[in-house]
Amino acid sequence: MTLLIGTISKSHIVITADGLSRVNPTTGAGIGSDSFQKVFPIPGIPVAFAHHGFNILMGKSIEEFIGDYIRLHGTKINTASIEEIAEDLRSYTAQPAETVLADPTNKGVVGFWIAGFSPDKGKSELYEVCWPDKPDPHKHEIILLGGDAKQFIRAYLDQPLGPFRPNSIWQYSVDFVRQYHHALYKKAKDKQDETGQNIFGGHQHQLVLKKSGWKWTKPPK
Repeated sequence: MTLLIGTISKSHIVITADGLSRVNPTTGAGIGSDSFQKVFPIPGIPVAFAHHGFNILMGKSIEEFIGDYIRLHGTKINTASIEEIAEDLRSYTAQPAETVLADPTNKGVVGFWIAGFSPDKGKSELYEVCWPDKPDPHKHEIILLGGDAKQFIRAYLDQPLGPFRPNSIWQYSVDFVRQYHHALYKKAKDKQDETGQNIFGGHQHQLVLKKSGWKWTKPPK
């Protein structure tokens, strides 16, 4: 139960996430919240993770799981490329993800975005690892959507929304990209309201990554 919006521009990456998290109705496992954090910047470097899918791994919330990973791999993360971090996180997460998905009551995914700037590059990059279908790091360009709620705005991956053009994101300023995310999020909410579903919502948070570092433009609660 998530909506993630990620855009990769020439000098920055913007990631927007909702805050809705649900408990498994069959087993009672998981975390129910309207302010669940799904974007996790790494202190001191221009890199962040974003999560969609099951919110408990190894009996820990995603925030705890990612926190453990950062503490255990901090030295390596500081000097690794975005692709190397993505591969390292894939290795770290593989067994917990496969264990969660082995439960037949868990119908869904375990997915992570790894976004930011490698130490030796000035170019923004975003990789995704996602079980069960695409666990190997896959690089994305321009715009990426994640979570069940992406169904509401999937069409806008390759078509305009008002003044916004997917193929022009590479040149957009941070402020214009943030307006774009707002328009996409609102469009998804309107579509969700039309269907009467409750797939995403709650507290929205948003992070901007630049080579110089990261900044919350809408902090998590």
